[in-house]
Amino acid sequence: MDKVKSFTGDVKGKLDALSQAGITWGGQLAKGLDRLKYGLHVEFSDETFFDVLGEGKNKAQQVHSPVPITFEGRQDHEYIIHSTGRRGGFAFHLSRADVHIFVSVREDYMSTPNIWVDIGSMSCWSPGYQAVIEHVNDLVFLFGGKIRKVGLSEVHLCVDCIGLEIEELGLHDYSRWITRANKFRSFADRVKFTGVGLDQSEGPLGISDSPYDQVGYASETGLSVGEGDIALRVYDKTHELRSHGAKQSVFASVWGQDQYNDVPVTRVEFQLRRPVLRQLGVSDLYNLQEKIGGIWEYCSDNWARFSAVAIDRKNRHQDRAVIHPWWQVIQSVDWLSYRPVVRKQPLPQKDQHQLIDMMVGCALNIAAIDRCKPTIDHITTHLQAVIDTWCRIKSHETDKRGQSVLIAKYNQKVLECWPHGFGEVHGPQSAYLIGGQS
Repeated sequence: MDKVKSFTGDVKGKLDALSQAGITWGGQLAKGLDRLKYGLHVEFSDETFFDVLGEGKNKAQQVHSPVPITFEGRQDHEYIIHSTGRRGGFAFHLSRADVHIFVSVREDYMSTPNIWVDIGSMSCWSPGYQAVIEHVNDLVFLFGGKIRKVGLSEVHLCVDCIGLEIEELGLHDYSRWITRANKFRSFADRVKFTGVGLDQSEGPLGISDSPYDQVGYASETGLSVGEGDIALRVYDKTHELRSHGAKQSVFASVWGQDQYNDVPVTRVEFQLRRPVLRQLGVSDLYNLQEKIGGIWEYCSDNWARFSAVAIDRKNRHQDRAVIHPWWQVIQSVDWLSYRPVVRKQPLPQKDQHQLIDMMVGCALNIAAIDRCKPTIDHITTHLQAVIDTWCRIKSHETDKRGQSVLIAKYNQKVLECWPHGFGEVHGPQSAYLIGGQS
């Protein structure tokens, strides 16, 4: 990610206004999808796919634990299959990193999706939601499936303000928000303000003059989507990552930093579910990309705005409110100019430092139980012997599938840590500087 070189006059004026308000920020942003849920209506010519899934699920049920499964002997189609499915008629559950695929054997696939896909935050950024979609499609095609329809269920759009401290903005003051939301929440960790949440569960959306322009008018099928069909979260992203070690290296890479907490990061995230997406004319994955700019414009200009000063709600002239210069920057984000960024360094999906701390903590307990002499040589020699003995015993044991317990456990951990393979790179993603610089 390059440093700021220059800005257009309009954006530079907004940053100058921020500086005059005592808020120092260079205008560095990263934008992207942070979660995506969709359903596939797939026609399969035979039962082969379901037979393979059934065999895998039986193995998982035998050992009472998720197990690896490889489709057609292809390493690029290695997943974890779970012993249970999910409500709504989805008998099978596959996962890979934070991508979850639920499969149903229902015959009426045209009325209700028979494959449900949930792409989590990490996979949306790395390897990218588009790459995941292509990979899921490839799995369907591998078994002769034909995708007849695609339904979009939920989208999270986010912009990360890199180097911006959330506490400087005054977001906790509800009197400065102009929004259609009927619920407002403020979050804090002890004395530190960490973010706000706005939800709309009733009332007009303001998309059109239609009498159907209401939250919840469109019917939802499949999985429950929870409270509020449109929501805004503005929060301290680095604070949120403190308890998610596996995500830290990914977002440090996205933000162009060595460590995830090198600089403060304030995230603006809009969450939209199927009823609202349909009102906006976004019904599938194919028109999501072409309408993503319009979605952001509606969310940041029509549905929620943050003003520079408190709003006089009695006079009902909220359209005359002076919008906070930072929010004007958020409104100006260009979603049509994605720039793929390739991260050359492969990154695992688990935090090695955190695992080492956990391992050493457990190992020292073993050393204490066995009354080791309190010297580094005695402790390390004893623990090496304990680990060696355990590994050798497990290497000779076999599980219910006839595999070495040690090797089976290792292969599963490899798949969990490197779900996209050892050659995984981080991208595509969109990281840019406002004002046209990237």
